[in-house]
Amino acid sequence: MRFAETGKTRFGVFGRHLVMASAALLVAPAAQAQLYNEAVGGDLSNNPQAPTAVGTLALGSNVILGATIPTGPIVDPATGTHANVDADYLTFTVAAGQALTGLTFDFGTVIQPGDRLLLGIARCATVVAQCAVNVDPTFSQGATGLLGWTLVSSSMIGQNVLPDLGASAPANFPSIPGATGFTGPLAAGTYSLWLQDSDQPVSYRFSLQTASVPEPASWTMMIAGFGLLGGVLRKSRDRKVFAIA
Repeated sequence: MRFAETGKTRFGVFGRHLVMASAALLVAPAAQAQLYNEAVGGDLSNNPQAPTAVGTLALGSNVILGATIPTGPIVDPATGTHANVDADYLTFTVAAGQALTGLTFDFGTVIQPGDRLLLGIARCATVVAQCAVNVDPTFSQGATGLLGWTLVSSSMIGQNVLPDLGASAPANFPSIPGATGFTGPLAAGTYSLWLQDSDQPVSYRFSLQTASVPEPASWTMMIAGFGLLGGVLRKSRDRKVFAIA
C-alpha cells in the first residue's frame, strides 16, 4: 500500500514556498555600521551651507560619533553661553526601498544634567552630496527650513527621538514656529542633521536606523500570493487527500 500524490500534497510544497517568499519581503537583515567618527574623520562641518557628507545609510543601524564643544568666554552668565558656539552639520542619504525608522542616542552619549542638545533635520529637494540647512542658528527668523527639531536631554538617551523631531515641539520650551513636522518613518531621500550646544560640552553617539520598505510591486505580489493561498485552501477542503493504490 502506498500514498499517491494529490493536488493537496503538491500544494503543500508550493504553499510553503509561497509563504516563505512572502515573509522574506517583510524581513530585513540587520546591520551595524559606523558611519562616521570625528576622532577618525575629523570635526564635522560647522557650516550650515556645506554639511559633511557621510554617505548612504546601510540597512540597519548606522552609528555616528562626535562632540559639540563651545569655546571662548561666557557671554551670558544666566545660561552659560560661550562666545563660540559649536555646531555640527552632516548630510546622509536613505536609499531607495528603505526608510529612516529611528534616531537613537546610545548610552555612550554624555549630556550634563540640565543641559540639552539642539537637534534639527532638513530635507533636500533632490539627492545631492550636500544639503544646506537654511536656518538662522539663533532661530531669530523661526524654524522655517527645518523638517523638524527638538532638544535632547540626558533622560532621552537610549530612546528613539525621531518622533520628537517630527513633533517639533520640545517640552518646557517656548514654541518656535516654522518647521513642517512629520509623522512616522522618513522616506528615501537626502537629509541633513544639525547638532548644536552653546554652554556645556556634549559627547554624542547616535544611531540612524533604517528598514526595508517593500516596493508596490512586491506588496502586490505578496497580497496576490496570500489570496491564491486562501483560494486553493478553500477548494481543497473537500478533496480526498489520500488514494490507495
